[in-house]
Amino acid sequence: GQGRAMSSMEKAVSHAMTASLTLPTFNATMNINTAALTAAAKANKVSVTVAIAKACSVAMEKFPRMNWAYQPVDKLVERSNHDFGVAVTSNDGGLVVPILHGIEKKSLATLQGDWGGLVERARIRKLAPAEYANPTFTISNMGMMGVSHFTAIPTPGIAAILAIAANGPQGTPFTLTCDHRVLNGAEVALYLNALKQTIEAPESWLGAGGAAAESVAAAVTTSAPVSPIPEGAAPIPEGNWDFPVVVIGGGPGGEDCARDLADHGIKVMMVNNEPFPGGECLWRGCIPSKAWRAAADVIRNRSHDAEIGVDGTQAPTLNWAQVEKHRRWVQTSRGDMALKADKGMKIDVREGYGEFVDAHTLKISPVEGEAYTVSFGAAVIATGAPAFVPPIPGARENLATGGVVTSDTIWNLTAPPKKMAIIGGGVIGVEMAQIFRDFGTDILVLERHERILGEIEDEIGKSLIGLLEKEISVVTNASIDGAIGTPGKMSVAYKNAAGEAHTFD
Repeated sequence: GQGRAMSSMEKAVSHAMTASLTLPTFNATMNINTAALTAAAKANKVSVTVAIAKACSVAMEKFPRMNWAYQPVDKLVERSNHDFGVAVTSNDGGLVVPILHGIEKKSLATLQGDWGGLVERARIRKLAPAEYANPTFTISNMGMMGVSHFTAIPTPGIAAILAIAANGPQGTPFTLTCDHRVLNGAEVALYLNALKQTIEAPESWLGAGGAAAESVAAAVTTSAPVSPIPEGAAPIPEGNWDFPVVVIGGGPGGEDCARDLADHGIKVMMVNNEPFPGGECLWRGCIPSKAWRAAADVIRNRSHDAEIGVDGTQAPTLNWAQVEKHRRWVQTSRGDMALKADKGMKIDVREGYGEFVDAHTLKISPVEGEAYTVSFGAAVIATGAPAFVPPIPGARENLATGGVVTSDTIWNLTAPPKKMAIIGGGVIGVEMAQIFRDFGTDILVLERHERILGEIEDEIGKSLIGLLEKEISVVTNASIDGAIGTPGKMSVAYKNAAGEAHTFD
């Protein structure tokens, strides 16, 4: 297919990986028990990621070469600043490595504050160059994804990268891949031993209050640890609970909440009414619509093939069964990846429906088997909400029969209809209008405001409208009088801006 230009961040990663092929590297692995550090992170209300980064820095005090770098030709860069890159998965599935700066002189609380903002910007690829360029050491943790062992690739400018895999019977594998021009095997083995001691006995480098002290050269800080609980919110009640927190709903909100709690060392259970997490985005929103959009784009693009010298492709045929098979495959594969990631983070995922018995007891009714109860300290309700059905005569009645569909139920269609009236000209309505127009459906969009795509900037919206109105019928300032009929034989009555009555059958 036609390639697209890389972003500046993608270019940086690509060039760094290509240059990495020239590095003379070796690997060393040690299994480390992370239970004590995880508990310490929870007590300090910081993420395990931040605690591991701080532990790497503490262990590095006696092995400064771990933080050095080779510089052409035949030079070594000796660095005392610990600016560690930590790999993060972005929202589009790519990999970003934001940098925690000055780890050697900052407390856990300060680092947690830095890390929270970095992760948010990294996931939407909004990091400034200074936030991802020139790390002195790198950490890649795929343990939460269930990976039992892996080696990472160091980039020019660092001497070592640490790969952390999933916890096993002998502990968690910590694997260093090192530049042999800077480091030797014996020194790396000694560093891994020091790191093991640092992680397994965190009390040796934590202050009496539980927070990692600032370096001697730094000023004493009085900032409180950053907590996943917002200021003013009640803490999780103490008690012998089955789970300190239960999250009801496995959509984007519930899943992110459960992951954040697990990352802070809090035992959490997530109850979801589907086999896989993902919620509206995965099952009824942006993911399935893009699967349909991909098929529609192929149909649309064929009309331009002759312009570039490709004949005979102007009349493609839609195979609805295959379109639906591909959509479900995309959803299931992404859902399975999300579930494995959740379980890798030690989130206890249950399929079923949750019902409160009392203030600290949840009844779970699974799809198969008997209902059961669990006790909890605090609960997060993240069940989402159904699509809004406007008070149009006949709308709710025909929603039950299938003659009317919403953005939640359109996925139940057994084939594209010959004609479709779409009430509402926002981004979802217009996206569906264009998709089904490409599928061969005659489309009418009814919008009660002055123009469709009202949430889009006026100039851009008008340009899009000019293109769309060449292919679909749009009535603005419309009022809907009712929807009647049976599935396949529906009729919508409406009035235009002039008050003239019309029907669309």
